[in-house]
Amino acid sequence: MYRDLRAACESGWDLSTRWLRESAPETTPPRNGATRHEAPTAPSLASICTTDILPVDLNALLYRLELQIAALARKAGDAATARNFEALAADRRSSINALMWHTKAGALYDYDWRHGKRRDCLTAACVVPLFVGLTDDRQAAALARTLRERLLAPGGLASTECRSDQQWDRPNGWAPLQWMAVLGLRCHGHTELADTIAHRWLSTVAGLYEREGKLVEKYVLRVVEHESTHGGGGGEYLLQDGFGWTNGVTAAMLALHPTHTAHGCKAHTPSDWHR
Repeated sequence: MYRDLRAACESGWDLSTRWLRESAPETTPPRNGATRHEAPTAPSLASICTTDILPVDLNALLYRLELQIAALARKAGDAATARNFEALAADRRSSINALMWHTKAGALYDYDWRHGKRRDCLTAACVVPLFVGLTDDRQAAALARTLRERLLAPGGLASTECRSDQQWDRPNGWAPLQWMAVLGLRCHGHTELADTIAHRWLSTVAGLYEREGKLVEKYVLRVVEHESTHGGGGGEYLLQDGFGWTNGVTAAMLALHPTHTAHGCKAHTPSDWHR
């Protein structure tokens, strides 16, 4: 259990139901003797199984790293190393598509290697393959629909579909996931959804800043438009002020949306956003 907790912390998603053993909804007999199906609840932290899971975001980042090593080796004149890492990247991409892509759901999921199956928990980690250029246009279109239908909230992009007391679940939203989603979607031409996520996130950040004069590590995503925003909760420590990735993502998004206000944007995004 300690090993799985440590692995979850090293993942950056510390902690989330993403790393817990998935369970089916329980069936309990009500008082009248009939059968009813209870809604699934967040599993216990005691069921953590991080080391059984192949994370989609980690593998996407490794794919991009392998391509970068190949490019640098080729530039240095080391053709053998370049070919080796190009082959590794191609093999990883093929494996990601075979094991993690769910055509019917239109998304990429983590993979449970111990049980030999895809996980059922949809998370915003599925935007990382978009961000690193691993997905094709067909997959990107399906992912865009899935994100809009299942993870998009009035305050930005939710981390997971599951609401829990862990900080990398609903109702919290995190800056780096917004950034990777926005850039990944724009790279595939889904600029409307990308701009929607950006403006909703900036409105979330602005709402707290206007009231408290600070940026924070994570935010509770608004449930309805114009609802007041709050810093996120959950996890094992107090909310941190002035967090690096919130500062960086906010500065970058404001530079690209200079006319953004807490209630929206008055101008179109510059054509060179992706840079």
